[in-house]
Amino acid sequence: MPTSPLLGSAPPRFTTQVRPGGREIGRVAWLNDLHFGEQVAGLAYSDPNLPVGGLPPGFPVDPEHPYWRFMGQGAVADARERGCNLLLANGDLSNESEAWALGECKSTLDAFGTLGGTTLVRPGDDPRYFVTRGNHDRTRPTVDGALVDRFDDRFHAGFEPGTQHFSVAVGGSEARYRFVGLDSNDGTTTGVLRASELDYLETELAKGDATIPLFHHPASLTASLTGLPPVADGRDVQHAVEFRRLIARYPNVAGVYAGHTHRNNLSRNVETGTLPYFEGGAVKEYPGGYTVVRLFERGYLVNFYKTRSPEARAWSEGSRGEYFGLAPMHQLGGLHERNWSYDVDARRVARDVIRIEP
Repeated sequence: MPTSPLLGSAPPRFTTQVRPGGREIGRVAWLNDLHFGEQVAGLAYSDPNLPVGGLPPGFPVDPEHPYWRFMGQGAVADARERGCNLLLANGDLSNESEAWALGECKSTLDAFGTLGGTTLVRPGDDPRYFVTRGNHDRTRPTVDGALVDRFDDRFHAGFEPGTQHFSVAVGGSEARYRFVGLDSNDGTTTGVLRASELDYLETELAKGDATIPLFHHPASLTASLTGLPPVADGRDVQHAVEFRRLIARYPNVAGVYAGHTHRNNLSRNVETGTLPYFEGGAVKEYPGGYTVVRLFERGYLVNFYKTRSPEARAWSEGSRGEYFGLAPMHQLGGLHERNWSYDVDARRVARDVIRIEP
Protein backbone atom coordinates (compact mmCIF):
# COMPACT_ATOMS: atom_id res chain seq x y z
CA MET A 1 0.00 0.00 0.00
CA PRO A 2 1.28 3.49 -0.72
CA THR A 3 2.59 5.38 2.26
CA SER A 4 0.34 8.14 3.50
CA PRO A 5 1.86 11.58 2.78
CA LEU A 6 1.38 12.42 6.44
CA LEU A 7 3.00 9.23 7.72
CA GLY A 8 5.85 9.40 5.24
CA SER A 9 6.68 13.09 5.59
CA ALA A 10 9.51 14.51 7.62
CA PRO A 11 8.71 15.87 11.09
CA PRO A 12 7.71 19.53 11.24
CA ARG A 13 10.52 22.05 11.42
CA PHE A 14 11.17 23.66 14.76
CA THR A 15 13.78 25.94 16.22
CA THR A 16 15.23 26.22 19.68
CA GLN A 17 16.16 29.39 21.48
CA VAL A 18 19.80 30.41 21.40
CA ARG A 19 21.28 31.12 24.80
CA PRO A 20 22.73 34.65 24.93
CA GLY A 21 26.45 34.96 25.49
CA GLY A 22 28.22 35.29 28.81
CA ARG A 23 27.30 34.21 32.31
CA GLU A 24 23.75 34.14 33.63
CA ILE A 25 23.56 36.97 36.18
CA GLY A 26 19.91 36.90 37.28
CA ARG A 27 16.45 35.48 36.83
CA VAL A 28 13.33 37.66 37.03
CA ALA A 29 9.60 36.81 37.05
CA TRP A 30 7.24 39.16 35.20
CA LEU A 31 3.58 39.02 36.33
CA ASN A 32 0.70 41.31 35.49
CA ASP A 33 -3.09 41.57 35.77
CA LEU A 34 -3.75 39.51 38.89
CA HIS A 35 -7.08 41.31 39.58
CA PHE A 36 -7.59 40.16 43.17
CA GLY A 37 -11.24 40.70 44.12
CA GLU A 38 -12.66 40.49 40.62
CA GLN A 39 -16.28 39.27 40.40
CA VAL A 40 -16.56 38.50 36.66
CA ALA A 41 -13.78 37.39 34.32
CA GLY A 42 -13.62 38.29 30.65
CA LEU A 43 -15.16 41.77 30.63
CA ALA A 44 -13.58 44.09 28.10
CA TYR A 45 -15.90 46.86 29.26
CA SER A 46 -17.24 47.06 32.81
CA ASP A 47 -20.60 48.71 33.51
CA PRO A 48 -22.54 47.83 36.68
CA ASN A 49 -25.75 49.02 34.97
CA LEU A 50 -25.62 46.14 32.50
CA PRO A 51 -27.25 42.81 33.47
CA VAL A 52 -23.96 40.91 33.29
CA GLY A 53 -21.81 43.74 34.64
CA GLY A 54 -20.28 44.61 31.28
CA LEU A 55 -19.44 43.33 27.81
CA PRO A 56 -18.98 40.74 26.46
CA PRO A 57 -20.72 38.24 28.79
CA GLY A 58 -18.17 36.98 31.30
CA PHE A 59 -17.54 34.17 33.76
CA PRO A 60 -18.69 34.89 37.35
CA VAL A 61 -16.32 34.05 40.17
CA ASP A 62 -16.91 31.16 42.56
CA PRO A 63 -17.01 33.04 45.90
CA GLU A 64 -15.86 29.95 47.78
CA HIS A 65 -12.87 29.36 45.50
CA PRO A 66 -12.12 32.48 43.42
CA TYR A 67 -9.96 31.94 40.38
CA TRP A 68 -7.79 35.00 41.06
CA ARG A 69 -6.70 33.52 44.40
CA PHE A 70 -5.38 30.19 43.14
CA MET A 71 -4.06 31.70 39.90
CA GLY A 72 -2.07 34.34 41.79
CA GLN A 73 -0.81 31.94 44.44
CA GLY A 74 0.16 29.39 41.79
CA ALA A 75 2.09 31.86 39.65
CA VAL A 76 4.05 33.16 42.64
CA ALA A 77 4.93 29.64 43.79
CA ASP A 78 5.99 28.65 40.27
CA ALA A 79 8.22 31.72 39.95
CA ARG A 80 10.08 30.74 43.11
CA GLU A 81 10.46 27.15 41.93
CA ARG A 82 11.93 28.31 38.61
CA GLY A 83 14.77 30.06 40.43
CA CYS A 84 13.69 33.71 40.25
CA ASN A 85 14.79 35.99 43.07
CA LEU A 86 13.13 39.14 41.72
CA LEU A 87 9.44 39.42 40.87
CA LEU A 88 7.87 42.41 39.10
CA ALA A 89 4.06 42.63 39.34
CA ASN A 90 3.20 45.10 36.59
CA GLY A 91 -0.17 46.56 37.51
CA ASP A 92 -3.82 45.64 38.13
CA LEU A 93 -3.08 43.84 41.36
CA SER A 94 -6.72 44.35 42.36
CA ASN A 95 -10.11 44.73 40.72
CA GLU A 96 -11.27 48.06 42.15
CA SER A 97 -8.51 48.87 44.64
CA GLU A 98 -10.51 47.30 47.47
CA ALA A 99 -8.51 47.35 50.70
CA TRP A 100 -9.18 43.69 51.45
CA ALA A 101 -8.22 42.64 47.89
CA LEU A 102 -4.98 44.62 47.97
CA GLY A 103 -4.23 43.08 51.37
CA GLU A 104 -4.70 39.54 50.08
CA CYS A 105 -2.66 40.28 46.98
CA LYS A 106 0.20 41.60 49.08
CA SER A 107 0.07 38.50 51.31
CA THR A 108 0.32 36.36 48.17
CA LEU A 109 3.31 38.32 46.87
CA ASP A 110 4.91 38.23 50.32
CA ALA A 111 5.09 34.45 49.91
CA PHE A 112 7.64 35.13 47.16
CA GLY A 113 9.87 37.49 49.12
CA THR A 114 10.27 40.97 50.60
CA LEU A 115 8.68 44.07 49.10
CA GLY A 116 11.35 46.56 48.04
CA GLY A 117 14.10 47.36 50.51
CA THR A 118 17.00 47.22 48.06
CA THR A 119 18.34 48.80 44.88
CA LEU A 120 20.42 45.79 43.77
CA VAL A 121 19.52 42.10 43.66
CA ARG A 122 22.56 39.85 43.23
CA PRO A 123 22.59 36.15 42.33
CA GLY A 124 21.83 34.21 45.50
CA ASP A 125 20.21 37.12 47.34
CA ASP A 126 16.95 36.59 49.17
CA PRO A 127 13.93 37.11 46.88
CA ARG A 128 12.46 40.60 46.47
CA TYR A 129 9.47 41.96 44.63
CA PHE A 130 8.25 45.33 43.33
CA VAL A 131 4.93 46.46 41.87
CA THR A 132 3.60 49.11 39.53
CA ARG A 133 0.08 50.53 39.64
CA GLY A 134 -2.53 49.67 37.04
CA ASN A 135 -5.75 51.47 36.19
CA HIS A 136 -7.72 49.11 38.46
CA ASP A 137 -5.36 49.82 41.36
CA ARG A 138 -5.52 53.57 41.38
CA THR A 139 -8.94 54.62 40.16
CA ARG A 140 -12.53 53.55 39.88
CA PRO A 141 -15.60 55.19 38.31
CA THR A 142 -17.78 57.25 40.64
CA VAL A 143 -21.47 57.94 40.12
CA ASP A 144 -20.77 61.11 38.17
CA GLY A 145 -18.10 59.49 36.00
CA ALA A 146 -15.14 61.12 37.73
CA LEU A 147 -12.16 59.09 38.90
CA VAL A 148 -10.86 58.87 42.44
CA ASP A 149 -7.58 57.52 43.83
CA ARG A 150 -8.18 54.54 46.14
CA PHE A 151 -4.80 52.81 46.22
CA ASP A 152 -3.63 52.71 49.84
CA ASP A 153 -0.13 52.76 51.29
CA ARG A 154 0.53 49.05 51.78
CA PHE A 155 2.87 48.90 48.74
CA HIS A 156 4.73 52.14 49.45
CA ALA A 157 7.79 50.27 50.72
CA GLY A 158 8.50 49.32 47.12
CA PHE A 159 8.49 52.90 45.80
CA GLU A 160 10.93 55.77 46.06
CA PRO A 161 9.73 57.82 49.06
CA GLY A 162 6.89 60.14 48.13
CA THR A 163 6.50 58.69 44.61
CA GLN A 164 4.88 55.82 42.76
CA HIS A 165 8.00 54.60 40.92
CA PHE A 166 11.10 52.51 41.63
CA SER A 167 14.45 51.45 40.20
CA VAL A 168 16.17 48.15 40.97
CA ALA A 169 19.24 46.58 39.36
CA VAL A 170 19.95 42.87 38.93
CA GLY A 171 23.45 41.44 38.64
CA GLY A 172 26.77 42.48 40.12
CA SER A 173 29.72 44.79 39.70
CA GLU A 174 30.72 43.42 36.29
CA ALA A 175 27.31 43.20 34.56
CA ARG A 176 23.79 44.24 35.46
CA TYR A 177 20.34 45.13 34.21
CA ARG A 178 18.16 47.89 35.62
CA PHE A 179 14.36 47.76 35.86
CA VAL A 180 12.62 51.11 36.20
CA GLY A 181 8.96 50.87 37.25
CA LEU A 182 6.79 53.86 36.35
CA ASP A 183 3.22 54.89 37.18
CA SER A 184 1.11 55.21 34.03
CA ASN A 185 -1.77 56.89 35.87
CA ASP A 186 -2.41 60.21 37.54
CA GLY A 187 -5.06 61.31 40.02
CA THR A 188 -7.78 61.82 37.41
CA THR A 189 -7.17 59.48 34.49
CA THR A 190 -5.19 56.44 33.32
CA GLY A 191 -2.86 55.57 30.47
CA VAL A 192 -0.69 58.67 30.86
CA LEU A 193 2.88 59.47 31.85
CA ARG A 194 3.44 62.58 33.88
CA ALA A 195 6.55 64.67 33.27
CA SER A 196 7.88 63.59 36.68
CA GLU A 197 7.82 59.94 35.57
CA LEU A 198 9.76 60.69 32.38
CA ASP A 199 12.24 62.83 34.29
CA TYR A 200 12.84 59.97 36.72
CA LEU A 201 13.32 57.50 33.87
CA GLU A 202 15.85 59.79 32.20
CA THR A 203 17.81 60.08 35.47
CA GLU A 204 17.95 56.28 35.76
CA LEU A 205 18.93 55.82 32.11
CA ALA A 206 21.88 58.16 32.66
CA LYS A 207 23.36 55.59 35.08
CA GLY A 208 24.37 53.55 32.04
CA ASP A 209 23.00 50.11 32.92
CA ALA A 210 21.11 48.06 30.34
CA THR A 211 17.65 49.30 31.31
CA ILE A 212 14.11 47.95 30.90
CA PRO A 213 11.31 50.41 31.77
CA LEU A 214 8.04 48.82 32.89
CA PHE A 215 4.56 50.22 33.46
CA HIS A 216 1.04 48.92 33.14
CA HIS A 217 -0.24 50.60 29.96
CA PRO A 218 1.59 49.71 26.71
CA ALA A 219 3.39 52.48 24.85
CA SER A 220 3.79 50.72 21.50
CA LEU A 221 2.17 51.79 18.25
CA THR A 222 0.62 48.31 18.08
CA ALA A 223 -1.30 48.97 21.30
CA SER A 224 -2.40 52.40 20.11
CA LEU A 225 -3.77 50.96 16.86
CA THR A 226 -5.58 47.95 18.36
CA GLY A 227 -7.57 49.83 21.01
CA LEU A 228 -11.21 50.49 20.11
CA PRO A 229 -13.35 52.85 22.25
CA PRO A 230 -14.52 52.37 24.95
CA VAL A 231 -11.69 49.84 25.34
CA ALA A 232 -8.22 51.37 25.08
CA ASP A 233 -5.26 49.00 24.74
CA GLY A 234 -2.52 51.47 25.48
CA ARG A 235 -1.50 54.80 26.80
CA ASP A 236 -2.47 58.23 25.55
CA VAL A 237 -1.11 58.29 21.98
CA GLN A 238 0.86 61.52 22.37
CA HIS A 239 2.33 60.36 25.68
CA ALA A 240 3.37 57.10 24.02
CA VAL A 241 5.13 59.00 21.23
CA GLU A 242 6.92 61.20 23.77
CA PHE A 243 8.05 58.11 25.68
CA ARG A 244 9.39 56.41 22.54
CA ARG A 245 11.23 59.57 21.50
CA LEU A 246 12.84 59.78 24.92
CA ILE A 247 14.14 56.23 25.04
CA ALA A 248 15.33 56.48 21.42
CA ARG A 249 17.98 58.91 22.70
CA TYR A 250 19.49 56.30 25.04
CA PRO A 251 21.21 53.28 23.45
CA ASN A 252 21.28 51.44 26.80
CA VAL A 253 17.48 50.86 26.79
CA ALA A 254 17.11 47.08 26.52
CA GLY A 255 13.33 46.60 26.18
CA VAL A 256 9.93 47.81 27.40
CA TYR A 257 7.51 45.68 29.46
CA ALA A 258 3.76 46.35 29.88
CA GLY A 259 0.54 44.59 30.90
CA HIS A 260 -3.08 45.78 30.63
CA THR A 261 -4.05 43.99 27.39
CA HIS A 262 -4.03 40.50 29.00
CA ARG A 263 -2.19 39.19 25.93
CA ASN A 264 1.28 38.07 24.93
CA ASN A 265 2.41 40.52 22.29
CA LEU A 266 5.85 41.42 20.97
CA SER A 267 6.33 44.41 18.70
CA ARG A 268 8.88 46.95 17.48
CA ASN A 269 8.54 50.65 16.77
CA VAL A 270 10.07 52.84 14.10
CA GLU A 271 11.52 55.32 16.61
CA THR A 272 13.54 52.63 18.42
CA GLY A 273 14.46 50.09 15.73
CA THR A 274 14.72 46.48 16.96
CA LEU A 275 14.00 47.31 20.62
CA PRO A 276 11.35 44.83 21.89
CA TYR A 277 8.07 46.04 23.40
CA PHE A 278 6.45 43.17 25.31
CA GLU A 279 2.91 42.86 26.70
CA GLY A 280 2.45 39.95 29.12
CA GLY A 281 -0.50 37.56 29.27
CA ALA A 282 -2.72 37.82 32.36
CA VAL A 283 -2.04 35.80 35.49
CA LYS A 284 -5.73 35.55 36.47
CA GLU A 285 -7.28 34.08 33.32
CA TYR A 286 -6.42 32.59 29.95
CA PRO A 287 -3.59 32.24 29.02
CA GLY A 288 -3.08 32.08 32.80
CA GLY A 289 0.61 32.43 33.44
CA TYR A 290 3.75 34.49 33.93
CA THR A 291 7.06 35.19 32.21
CA VAL A 292 10.56 34.22 33.35
CA VAL A 293 13.42 36.36 32.07
CA ARG A 294 16.92 34.90 32.32
CA LEU A 295 19.52 37.65 32.26
CA PHE A 296 22.94 37.04 30.71
CA GLU A 297 25.94 39.30 30.23
CA ARG A 298 25.24 39.55 26.48
CA GLY A 299 21.44 39.43 26.37
CA TYR A 300 18.32 37.96 27.92
CA LEU A 301 16.00 35.03 27.28
CA VAL A 302 12.21 35.31 27.70
CA ASN A 303 9.78 32.41 28.28
CA PHE A 304 6.07 32.52 29.09
CA TYR A 305 4.84 29.68 31.34
CA LYS A 306 1.30 28.62 32.14
CA THR A 307 0.75 28.20 35.87
CA ARG A 308 1.20 24.50 36.63
CA SER A 309 -1.28 23.54 39.38
CA PRO A 310 -4.21 21.34 38.26
CA GLU A 311 -6.82 23.94 39.27
CA ALA A 312 -4.93 26.65 37.39
CA ARG A 313 -4.76 24.52 34.24
CA ALA A 314 -8.47 23.71 34.51
CA TRP A 315 -9.48 27.36 34.94
CA SER A 316 -7.18 28.47 32.12
CA GLU A 317 -8.81 25.93 29.82
CA GLY A 318 -12.30 27.04 30.88
CA SER A 319 -11.61 30.78 30.55
CA ARG A 320 -10.37 30.39 27.00
CA GLY A 321 -14.08 30.71 26.20
CA GLU A 322 -13.98 34.42 27.06
CA TYR A 323 -14.83 37.01 24.39
CA PHE A 324 -17.31 34.69 22.68
CA GLY A 325 -14.62 32.01 22.40
CA LEU A 326 -12.10 34.30 20.70
CA ALA A 327 -9.77 34.67 23.70
CA PRO A 328 -6.98 32.47 22.25
CA MET A 329 -6.83 34.55 19.09
CA HIS A 330 -6.24 37.73 21.10
CA GLN A 331 -4.51 36.67 24.29
CA LEU A 332 -2.21 33.70 23.70
CA GLY A 333 0.10 35.30 21.13
CA GLY A 334 2.36 33.47 18.72
CA LEU A 335 5.14 31.13 19.80
CA HIS A 336 7.68 33.83 18.93
CA GLU A 337 5.85 36.28 21.23
CA ARG A 338 5.89 33.91 24.20
CA ASN A 339 9.49 32.74 23.78
CA TRP A 340 12.17 35.06 22.47
CA SER A 341 15.60 36.52 23.18
CA TYR A 342 17.33 39.84 22.75
CA ASP A 343 21.04 40.56 22.46
CA VAL A 344 22.34 43.44 24.57
CA ASP A 345 25.65 44.06 26.31
CA ALA A 346 24.95 44.35 30.04
CA ARG A 347 28.59 44.47 31.08
CA ARG A 348 29.55 47.52 33.11
CA VAL A 349 32.35 48.88 30.97
CA ALA A 350 34.11 52.11 31.87
CA ARG A 351 32.37 54.52 29.51
CA ASP A 352 29.87 57.32 29.69
CA VAL A 353 26.36 56.96 28.37
CA ILE A 354 26.06 58.77 25.06
CA ARG A 355 22.75 60.60 24.96
CA ILE A 356 21.65 61.03 21.36
CA GLU A 357 20.24 64.50 20.84
CA PRO A 358 16.89 64.67 19.01
